[in-house]
Amino acid sequence: MTILISILVFIIVFLILIIILNKIVNSKAQIKRRLKSISNDSMYNEIDDRNEKTFYEKTLKKVSDDIGEKLTKLTPRSYISKLELRLCSAGLYPKISKEKWVLYKFFTSMSISVVIVILLKRISQLKHIELIAIFIFMLFFVNFITYFLLLKKITKRKNAIGKELSNTIDLITVTVEAGLSFDSAVDRFIKSTESNLSFEFETMLKETRLGIQKKDALKNISNRCDVSDLSTFIGSIIQADELGVSITNILRIQSKLVREKRKQSAREKSMKAPIKLLFPILFFIFPTIFIILLGPVIIQLMEM
Repeated sequence: MTILISILVFIIVFLILIIILNKIVNSKAQIKRRLKSISNDSMYNEIDDRNEKTFYEKTLKKVSDDIGEKLTKLTPRSYISKLELRLCSAGLYPKISKEKWVLYKFFTSMSISVVIVILLKRISQLKHIELIAIFIFMLFFVNFITYFLLLKKITKRKNAIGKELSNTIDLITVTVEAGLSFDSAVDRFIKSTESNLSFEFETMLKETRLGIQKKDALKNISNRCDVSDLSTFIGSIIQADELGVSITNILRIQSKLVREKRKQSAREKSMKAPIKLLFPILFFIFPTIFIILLGPVIIQLMEM
């Protein structure tokens, strides 16, 4: 049993070291390949590109990608389609694809479940059926934790997008009023700022350059982010583009609406604050006050 634990710990440490080395070495290799590809005095050579790949790219990355693809094929399609949208909403895609997420989730759940079962078997006298039940329970529990963390990441990103939206609309409005088109204004905004919305609009511009209609590319932003204010803003942009309405007026109106909605949301939260403070006051502050005021009286009565 000690040997199995040692082997498992060795595998985990080895994989962590491989990931760290990949971040260090692979970034330098990518920079070299990028510089070589954009230089005018060198032509692309598939053999040289293959030889310049790191050890991680040649072996471990290929194996992990193959395992991730096979696990993805075994997973229900409905879950995979929702997973891809959730990864986009969380801002993890394309850094973490659906294949990588399924692989990481499978490896994490299996390793944690095996370690816990081995430890329980070592320190207790549980039967094999009980250990199998604990193993299955830990698999579901770890999967639930990863799902909860993903939803928390999505909620955090939605709140960040809601806060960035008003400033984003103002910047695009100022650029459009200066004489640029909406696409040029968005491109200018992407180059000047780094935020969640700049990444989404950059993806939109890439999609339009690949041949996707502007309306569909804007709707994809709304589907990925799932923020009501952003969906309203995108809907007004699409409607203005279809009807030929001046986009400057639309941007001004949307900027005022978004700011007014944020003020109303702040007022709503301030109105809820006294109600939320009521329960801590009743259960923590009032008992302490009663103990301080009535404690000496009760002690005197008990001594009489």
